[in-house]
Amino acid sequence: MWSTFTDDERRTLESAAAALDFMRTNTTTPGERASAYARVRQQLDAMSEQEAARRTPNGDAARPHPFHDIHRRADG
Repeated sequence: MWSTFTDDERRTLESAAAALDFMRTNTTTPGERASAYARVRQQLDAMSEQEAARRTPNGDAARPHPFHDIHRRADG
């Protein structure tokens, strides 16, 4: 699955996952969580903008999974 992501996308996703995992497994304050969420959101927004810029003119790269959207797939 990782082969469909660029190196930059992998790094961004790994960084976001590490931050979220840290918050899940460690004691953090509301302020620390808010700051971490803002940073993760900023990273993912930047990645999303880069992906939008790379889309093909006919929109093929933006086509959703044929069976489920990403949220349903992530929830199992």
